[in-house]
Amino acid sequence: MALLRLSTLTLGAAAVWLAGVAILGSGWAAATDKVLVAYVLLGASRTNQPQAHARVIVEGSASTCPELLAGNDRLSMSFRDNSHGFPVKVCEAIIPFGKSFEISWNMRMLPVATLDPMHILLFGDTGCKASDCSGENLAKPFEDLASKASQISPLPQLVIHVGDYNYRGTPDYVDFAGQKRLVYDAGDHSLSPQCQLDAPYVSQNAGYSNMSDSWEKWRDDFFEPARELLATIPFVFTRGNHELCSRAGPGWFYFLDASSDQGGETQLSCPPQGEHSPPIGNALNHLIFTPPHALNFGSLRLIVLDSASACDKYAPSTLVEIYRDQLRSVLANLDEKPTWIVSHRPIWGVKALCAGASNCPATSQAETINKTLQAALAETLKDMKGSPPGVRLFVSGHMHLFQSLTFLSTKQNDLSIPQIIVGNGGVKTSSDLGEGPFSASVNGDTAKGLTSTKHGFTTINMLDPDGAWRGQIVTNDGEALATCHWPIVEESLCAAHH
Repeated sequence: MALLRLSTLTLGAAAVWLAGVAILGSGWAAATDKVLVAYVLLGASRTNQPQAHARVIVEGSASTCPELLAGNDRLSMSFRDNSHGFPVKVCEAIIPFGKSFEISWNMRMLPVATLDPMHILLFGDTGCKASDCSGENLAKPFEDLASKASQISPLPQLVIHVGDYNYRGTPDYVDFAGQKRLVYDAGDHSLSPQCQLDAPYVSQNAGYSNMSDSWEKWRDDFFEPARELLATIPFVFTRGNHELCSRAGPGWFYFLDASSDQGGETQLSCPPQGEHSPPIGNALNHLIFTPPHALNFGSLRLIVLDSASACDKYAPSTLVEIYRDQLRSVLANLDEKPTWIVSHRPIWGVKALCAGASNCPATSQAETINKTLQAALAETLKDMKGSPPGVRLFVSGHMHLFQSLTFLSTKQNDLSIPQIIVGNGGVKTSSDLGEGPFSASVNGDTAKGLTSTKHGFTTINMLDPDGAWRGQIVTNDGEALATCHWPIVEESLCAAHH
């Protein structure tokens, strides 16, 4: 990639340019540093209005950041705080919506952020475990899916990623004193009803670990496979459990979290993770619970909930209280504007229909996750008069599959609303339900579901300001697996193609 084409300069202009280099001194080092990745992410401002952040990852030798150019307008970028010591630097600037910018060092265009996205992509769980993608091979099939998604016509205006970007760099165990120690994972691999809150807190990012979060793993699992998609469409990023501070949390807060010192905000980072022995006692001292935020677009509101620490199997009171307060803060004052709740962990993720029984009836009590969010939601709704208005859809991942769920008789004081799980974005899929439609009793209501273990992504086309939309589940071979509709058609949010 040639940054400067001297052949297009006259000899005189070249001489002037070289003189300028001599005057600029250290600026020449910046001009020759390579832009590794460039992207735009959307977060919330203090007024809960969307805010667009342009970010450019550059080689660590950079002494300055590039500028962003739009005609005669020039925006300066500044370095994000790199407290974890990654070998690359992240430059950032807040950019206006609806305006096209290019990066001064390589003249590559950034994606244009819109305040009213009508064509949306849903991705989730896109990395690749080390057992499936060895060495520095890029994450498959995510790389192919991301490339396909970047070539859709009309071009989507927003990607919503529901979390888990870095599997290769987040093993379940670290070696300590000759023993394998289970990394804290919000109780996902624990039988403790306290979800590891009462167990030794073990972190990849503690002083004793030789498996600290690394740029190379982020590069191979997410940034390189998604390069074309990142360069084309703005993102809303959601934190997954693989981005806990005990795992790839440092990279999450450095690369993808929307918090920033720009605009008077504060860039968040992980609390201390321990020194030379696993910290014993209260894991809460080493965790961070980022508050939910609302993104108010023209015809759609997104509520982004950080559910990384919400335990699947149990509902310890400490976690339930934290998520109850978070849900209250965003659900209590909603109006009728169409609203989607975006969270890595699903509230009603159907794992099994009969808990392992050999013969399942057509309609059976489903085994579901997430117990923490279910309990927090139940407490949230106790004092509310009816369900919060406007909430039309839950969008989540975490389970490595595609699943839709439609409740047939929404109850008073309840949030049994349709959901889509899009955890089929690249990591090896799994399901106890098999393929196709199913019926089950979920939360005391009859629900219709659809499950698929085929890798893919979901497209959403908004149809009108009232929140109507139509979507498709696109697989890695280009097949349209199913079509989804809101308002719901024939009692099911999504229907498989036959």
